[in-house]
Amino acid sequence: MITSEKLHQYMAAGIDNAHWYEASRDSAARWCKANDVDLNTFLSVVAILSPRVQVVRNIRLAKQWVREDKNPSGIMRQRVRALEIFHGSGKVSGTKINCFRDSLMLKSGAVCIDIHMSRIFGFDGGELMSETKRYKALREKAQRIVRRLAKRYGLESYQVQACLWCGYLKTEKGYSADRFGPMDFSD
Repeated sequence: MITSEKLHQYMAAGIDNAHWYEASRDSAARWCKANDVDLNTFLSVVAILSPRVQVVRNIRLAKQWVREDKNPSGIMRQRVRALEIFHGSGKVSGTKINCFRDSLMLKSGAVCIDIHMSRIFGFDGGELMSETKRYKALREKAQRIVRRLAKRYGLESYQVQACLWCGYLKTEKGYSADRFGPMDFSD
């Protein structure tokens, strides 16, 4: 598990990205208003399509899905099934997907523990794809830590997650700040 010192280092490096989710949601809201699309539905589709897909491709596929309500080419079969379930029941399934959607919806307390966050917390040894008791315990511990940091910094938990993610990539991977802009949904 990561040290407290390292978490604060990532927070400092990523603090300029604290409002990544708000800016992403605002961009999505503008697109939805211009295209007469329900924001909650659209952000749910974005979240459902997000696993193992680059951001730009995710946005393109989500736009195609909600505009045409059919299967654009390039969507993994299990994601198509998840979209069908969502459209039939209104339910979004999957721990990461629900948390990502909640973060995009700016839900207080939302913490998305995806592959990047699992790397930050040091438990990406293959557990992410399997819902083992060990992984669930590690994920819950990471979420508690993020929520504690949020209280300490006076931020929302999804803002802390954005800071940690961006700070980690800047610090450990040498990514430049221009790689961390919000999701851009404009046409």
